[in-house]
Amino acid sequence: DARLNGVVMGSELELTEDRSFEGRVLGTAPIRKIDLIRDGEVAATYNPRGAVSGVAAAEQTEVAVAFHSESWVDIRDNPRGQRVWRGLLTVEGAAIGTARLLGTPHYQADSLEIDGHQIRFSVSTRGSRRVLGLVLDGASAATRLHFEIDEAREFGIAPTQVRTRQHFEAAAFTLSLPMRDTSSAAQATERILEVGPYRDSVRVDLVEGLRDDVSFRFFDRGEAATNWYYLRVEQIDGHLAWSSPWWVGGERPR
Repeated sequence: DARLNGVVMGSELELTEDRSFEGRVLGTAPIRKIDLIRDGEVAATYNPRGAVSGVAAAEQTEVAVAFHSESWVDIRDNPRGQRVWRGLLTVEGAAIGTARLLGTPHYQADSLEIDGHQIRFSVSTRGSRRVLGLVLDGASAATRLHFEIDEAREFGIAPTQVRTRQHFEAAAFTLSLPMRDTSSAAQATERILEVGPYRDSVRVDLVEGLRDDVSFRFFDRGEAATNWYYLRVEQIDGHLAWSSPWWVGGERPR
């Protein structure tokens, strides 16, 4: 549910400088952020995570590890196939309490196996995110996640093939847990893997403080021109939702 100056989404409003947005989001997983989009660009971001003190050691810390392959439509097709993320994750400075795959598993490519401080994993993405949910015992600022990603080749390209299947080199890197303090929300740590024009990534988020029921408010001051807005919601598992748009000053001619 979302409203601009009390008007439901999908509406046209008279031109006004003061623009107040408020609403509520109910998710199927904790909400990572809510973006206010003005004329196609992010104008503001609401972070549902309250200010938390920490990095101090806690009994348990919930972490989301997200694998993402960037993609977009080219000509009449999505030229990228499924990227396979297969490898070994070693946790240093904390014990693995539990680990699970979030969302619906892919019957061919998804697997997860815990062995002490290590997790052998396999997931696939195609313009999407797949997330490992971890509960770590005794994590602290010194905790590190070591990734060893195996060499792989994409699969499942659509019939209208506009390029050959991509080959992914093996990669090894280390990510720390996101830092957080009382003045700002935790920021994800991330490793970018460039594949031609695409920027694939592995991201580590803290789940602590996030909820799946979020009320929000934005305020924007517009110029004397027509603007259009919408809201974009991202969950911790990478799933997205959008509101219908509002037009302030009327909808622009097409």
